[in-house]
Amino acid sequence: MSTRMRWDRRRPVYRPWYDRDLNPFERGGAPHRQAVRPKAKPKPAQAEPASVKTPLERPTVAAGAVAPNRTLRTPDIAKAREALAGATWAMVHTDGGASPNPGPGGFGVILRSEGLAVDLFGGEPRTTNNRMELMAAVSALEVLPARCRATIVSDSKYLIDGASKWITGWRRRGFQRDGVPIPNSDLWKSLDALMVDRSIFWRWTKGHDGDVANELADRLATLGRTGVLA
Repeated sequence: MSTRMRWDRRRPVYRPWYDRDLNPFERGGAPHRQAVRPKAKPKPAQAEPASVKTPLERPTVAAGAVAPNRTLRTPDIAKAREALAGATWAMVHTDGGASPNPGPGGFGVILRSEGLAVDLFGGEPRTTNNRMELMAAVSALEVLPARCRATIVSDSKYLIDGASKWITGWRRRGFQRDGVPIPNSDLWKSLDALMVDRSIFWRWTKGHDGDVANELADRLATLGRTGVLA
């Protein structure tokens, strides 16, 4: 047999994988081609939103509530109660005092609700500062309807702390301390009874510090004590 090589029957010589146009991670697979991401479609231009005028929020206290054009000013609790018969909420400022202490005293109450304005005042010939502060709060709750929500503002910490902190313990002990009635127990009992099933927020304010309503309540207290509106 001839040893001459038959070139038409030679073994095929394969190119190494790294020399082929193939994906090295897919040997023998399809040629590697870089994935082409489709071009993102341009977003349509958005028109700027037209300016919208939002209505102003309604104030919680009507304009002119502190000094309305027409006010019922009276020492008569029955008339004040009649004027506020339809009130569902009220902003109340109270003040009271005696000069000297004890001595002639007076209290003042400012009641403001929507469309309603009542100034109440009164006094006693012989009393104390604390009793008049309490009398102002008692009178305010006697005037307001039973379901009327109220915020009561006073510069008396005796009244504010007593009504919001101490009254629960006093009630539990029968408004007594060591078997003796606490000072002004009669008014504290009245105030406690008037607070039942009522939504009341008690807030202290610094007296004679530029609070217009507090200053007016103080003037009404002077009116109740002296009969003259200072």
